[in-house]
Amino acid sequence: MRIECKAGRYLVGWSGGPDSTALVHLMLDASCQIAAAHINYGLRGAESDEDENFVRRMAEKWGISLYVHHADISEHKGLCLQAAARKIRYDFFRRLVASEGYDYIALGHTADDDVETRIYSLLRSKHFNPLAGIPPRRSLIIRPLIKFSRAEVIHYLTNRRIPYRTDSSNFKTEYLRNKIRLDVLPKLAEINPSYAKQISTAGALADAQFRLLRRIFVRSGIIKNDFLDLEKLFRYENKYGADFRRLFFFQRLKELYGFNASELETALRLVDAQTGKTARLGAMRLVRERSGMVFLRSEIDAPEPLSIKDGGGEGRFGKWYLCWGANNIPGEGFTADLERLKFPLTVRVGLAGDAFVPLGMQGRKKVSDVLTEMKVPAAEKKQWFVVEDAEGIIYVQGYRPAERVKTTASTRSVFYFRFSEQA
Repeated sequence: MRIECKAGRYLVGWSGGPDSTALVHLMLDASCQIAAAHINYGLRGAESDEDENFVRRMAEKWGISLYVHHADISEHKGLCLQAAARKIRYDFFRRLVASEGYDYIALGHTADDDVETRIYSLLRSKHFNPLAGIPPRRSLIIRPLIKFSRAEVIHYLTNRRIPYRTDSSNFKTEYLRNKIRLDVLPKLAEINPSYAKQISTAGALADAQFRLLRRIFVRSGIIKNDFLDLEKLFRYENKYGADFRRLFFFQRLKELYGFNASELETALRLVDAQTGKTARLGAMRLVRERSGMVFLRSEIDAPEPLSIKDGGGEGRFGKWYLCWGANNIPGEGFTADLERLKFPLTVRVGLAGDAFVPLGMQGRKKVSDVLTEMKVPAAEKKQWFVVEDAEGIIYVQGYRPAERVKTTASTRSVFYFRFSEQA
């Protein structure tokens, strides 16, 4: 097993398990510039603490900088355990990227994880690709082990006598992913020992097909500004066949609006309905007009701008609770060099033409492109905020701060800004 690294600084998620431990060692062996991040959720008592102690010892032995976060799952009410843990994990990684300037987040998912995810998607997912797997790369996140099996990972560690931890919760079958791994995959192996390769091959082909379809759908211009042009839809349907309409609805509309299968069937029936017919899909109303279909949203007024003066404080911006100042409060947000900020700061919604230079970049990037990259639903953009000072935008919600306000080794005072949906 070997991997290659591009130039840049890598933050590696390290649980202490075999996959992430092998990833750290492989990246060191490839002379990658890395630091590691570990989250102790405290869910397994002494076992969780032993995982943390193991990672600390190995990081010291291998000469790696390590960030450790002690998480409180109970703070994320309304989310299931696994979803809350995932949110905590990725929020922690993104905060470190924003504050420390890492170029990539490296995670230890393997080919086995990809197969498990594709079966999970087929059984439960609301994704428009029913065989969706784990992408090798998405934005800053990379997965160098995604082409290697878990057996190869274990073989690599065993041959080099590299220790690792085993998470006992991975053997609890009340979690669907674990049930797939422990009960379903062994049965598939009995039927066909090459099942993993075949599922991966079929999944990769499905990924390519859906990427191609998406490009066609986006470039078609059939739907724009919440208006579906039926003339264009029928033109493409005549060109590609009767299946085009259903594929367009179940992929493009699902991606844009998150409709479930029943709602999409309702929307499909509206295409052949008379002018003036309407349908309610969740919080949205569809109206059949002469030349198309209009998607009417429940109106959400953009919040009034919020002014932030030098010093600490808290406030609300729409549904978001904000806090800021010199104290490092847990939560999502950004950090900046206090002396580089030009107060007062203003929190407001993004406007057409907004742009800034994100951390680690030299050229300007449009805020609209950032929101597209982050896959922010159109319905939420009126609540999505930016923070600006007297010289321009310094932060886009959930993204990186501006290059010009970053903290460095010479920073004397740090400004913290955090946000959450709950006060």
